[in-house]
Amino acid sequence: MGTTESQPVKITDPDYAVFKENHALMQVTANYPTPKVWNFIRSPIDKGVPAVFLCSTMTTPEVYYRQFLSLPAYGVRVFSVLEPYYETYEEWVVGFSCFLDSQHIDSCHLIGTGLGGFLAQCYTRTFPKRVLSLVLINSFPSTISFVQPLGNITMTPTKQLKQNLLSNLPIGEIETGIADAVNFVIAKIDDVSRDTLVGKLLMQCTEETIEKPPIDGKYVSIMTSLDINDSSRLRSESLRQLYPGSREVFFKTGGDFPFLSRSEDFNMHFRVHLRHLQNVTNNEAENDTATNEKQTKASPKIDSAMTQLSDIKEEINKDKYSKEENDEELESSTQISNKESTLTEETLTNDNLQKEIDDSQPKEVEKEQSSYDDLKMEEEKEEVKEVISEVTIKDTQVLEEKQEQSDETINPTSEIPDEKQDAIKETTNNFEETKEDQPQQQEFEKMELSTEQVESEQKSEIPSSNSSETPEQQQQDVSSSPEAYNDDVDIQM
Repeated sequence: MGTTESQPVKITDPDYAVFKENHALMQVTANYPTPKVWNFIRSPIDKGVPAVFLCSTMTTPEVYYRQFLSLPAYGVRVFSVLEPYYETYEEWVVGFSCFLDSQHIDSCHLIGTGLGGFLAQCYTRTFPKRVLSLVLINSFPSTISFVQPLGNITMTPTKQLKQNLLSNLPIGEIETGIADAVNFVIAKIDDVSRDTLVGKLLMQCTEETIEKPPIDGKYVSIMTSLDINDSSRLRSESLRQLYPGSREVFFKTGGDFPFLSRSEDFNMHFRVHLRHLQNVTNNEAENDTATNEKQTKASPKIDSAMTQLSDIKEEINKDKYSKEENDEELESSTQISNKESTLTEETLTNDNLQKEIDDSQPKEVEKEQSSYDDLKMEEEKEEVKEVISEVTIKDTQVLEEKQEQSDETINPTSEIPDEKQDAIKETTNNFEETKEDQPQQQEFEKMELSTEQVESEQKSEIPSSNSSETPEQQQQDVSSSPEAYNDDVDIQM
């Protein structure tokens, strides 16, 4: 980015002639977002705090020539800037940042009139650290009241476009200073390129609002002329509401350009603004110094307090660590107790189950034993029956053989007297009655007696009735008893 000088403009105003002798209109190209040429004027002295003045819709950089003649004596390095064509505020902000970079300006005071003041706020909103303070002259915080359809403004002839802008200036009888300012603006509007005018109109008629203050109100001065129209005063009022704590300056008269019509008052208020900022800065520095001193004086106490605090923290940490250990032990013991309780419950459950099993087993064993005993008894009965049956069969066979032998030798019935036969029958009947009266256990024991015992009993009974009988007759008597014996066996079975 380079700078070049343009041809000076000749005017009859002696102050303006002095200004032109020492200041030249310069140009610089800002390459972002696209290469555009910026027009500006700067103080020949490179020392001092930079104060950048932004132009309104229809003014040029020369409109601030009286500030160039006054403020550098108070240590202010003045810049006046006229931007090229931009359609959006975002593009303008980036382009202006490139311009400041080209002039090696890291931070500055921004002063703007009308649309210039609104553009200064937009830049501060994006780059607040590069703005030292704001001076807003008849400006506004929003463009809503300017929004209107512009139609195909790019096709409007340049002469008609400028006449439309100049029609907003006051006419008729006005103060000399205001009239001189208006005449200067009208004379210099031809120096504003058509593209720059179109860009300014497009931005001013696009809705945009500064919703939050981009900078603290103590760094803002709001200057308002009381002789402007009501709508302008309302816009200035909304601006004061946006920046609480800001300095408010009112010009009884001054029109739209008080910096030109009442330049001495404006320059004085601007110096007051800078002095106010200096006081603010000094107060902040003093407060910082006092704070540092207090901190320095309080540092031993602070160190002691910090040491005590550190000790307390260590104790707290120890207590916390001990508490954590106790909690862990408690939790571990609780877990162990829970496990023991669980094991105890399981043991009780197992014991109950085992008890149920033990209780059920004897019953089952007893039942099985009873079944086994019954079965064994049945088997023994069967064996006894078989034995008795075999014995009975053998005895029957023996008796039959003996009877056959006796039949062959003698007929006992014919030789036994009737008295003996009656005695035998009576004995047999008595035997049967006695057998029926005995308990069942004696009957079972009788079943186990051998055949020889039964025969011996029968033999012992028969002689008691008649001892003179022969052996053959006794044999005959015994052979007549099997019926009773067989009847006894059948009853037991």
